[in-house]
Amino acid sequence: MVHIIEDIKKFFFAIIYNIVKHYISISKNKWVIGSDGGNYLSGNSKYFIKYFYQVNKNNVRLIFISKNKLFINKINSNGIEAYYNYSLKGLYHVLSAEVYLLSTTLLDINFINHKKTRIVNLWHGMPIKKVVYDNTRNQIPINVWYLKLVHILLGNHTWEDVDMNIVTSDYFGKIFQGAFNNSKNIILGQPRDDVFYKEDLVKINRKVRKLFSAKNKIIISYLPTHRKYGYGKAPKPPFLNNYKIIDYFNNKNIILIAKNHINMQNQYHPINIEDALIEVNHDFVDTQELLIATDILISDYSGVIFDFLHLGKPIICYHYDDYINDDSEIYFNSSDEFPGSIAYDEDSLIEIINEIIETPDNYTSILKNLFDKYMFFHDGLSTNRIYDRIIEDTSKD
Repeated sequence: MVHIIEDIKKFFFAIIYNIVKHYISISKNKWVIGSDGGNYLSGNSKYFIKYFYQVNKNNVRLIFISKNKLFINKINSNGIEAYYNYSLKGLYHVLSAEVYLLSTTLLDINFINHKKTRIVNLWHGMPIKKVVYDNTRNQIPINVWYLKLVHILLGNHTWEDVDMNIVTSDYFGKIFQGAFNNSKNIILGQPRDDVFYKEDLVKINRKVRKLFSAKNKIIISYLPTHRKYGYGKAPKPPFLNNYKIIDYFNNKNIILIAKNHINMQNQYHPINIEDALIEVNHDFVDTQELLIATDILISDYSGVIFDFLHLGKPIICYHYDDYINDDSEIYFNSSDEFPGSIAYDEDSLIEIINEIIETPDNYTSILKNLFDKYMFFHDGLSTNRIYDRIIEDTSKD
């Protein structure tokens, strides 16, 4: 019954939107920002908001819009202006916004009037797996006609309507051009990578290690991408049933921390095996802060690999399944394009871990050759550049 009432409410606001959108004028320097389909605040949107307050020189009003009422209360308590998407205030601020920043889907915020509002796509990480128009496999069980109806009612803007796609290098600019059918791609860097340069890394490292009781331990983080956008089987931490390796970790003072993609959180089950192998949910620790404390990163086809390049520490790509055939095609044409070594099973994975611990420099030196290819800027000023570019573009309107 609750879901029916909510759907009726959304439909009611959709009708209002389609009537009043022609009569509400744009408010200069009002920006709205969304994230994670309107449900959470993470990644580039989160860090854009965080650093926005340090670079705001033009009296811009930045408003977070969410479809999660409980989350809005949390955001407001942190001093961030936020409104519910399905409220009269929320609808007004969305329709009168000069700029809309998104990072996950076109419908991070509903009711955008793309004919009046400038759209900026921060996206949620540089991709290895094919995305949007390049992803020709229909992995999400949703009716296409239903999706078209939703877009008409809730905004009807497309990726072609985006005025600015933010990328980290020319390599990803070319990928975005095909993926979004849009050539408006600008190399400015990711807001979420600014943390690696602007913050006290020693302090963050200490905070994360305290969280996991890992003060003097070697932290190995396992951060895989999703499987079929959350409809597939969530990756399990490596060595889950291998107590020989668990004993080895304890003897070597190693802790493996697993954190699945946010799309897989409905399959989350807490794991703690002898404080040597732990799995946490998405909210337990910020991913960028976990990366700062991480000594060795294990991932697969996740864009978090590119973020970790900023820290210059070893990376292992763990390809335990037939992801390319069973899930998604990727942009890489050869294994040489992956930053880091590749393991295909637990035996090769533990072998690489051993080698890294013994000779870490052999692995970090390889990454330097790929850093500039994937990340043009290494300065912690990405949010500043994005902010200045938006101000520059809107001043021409």
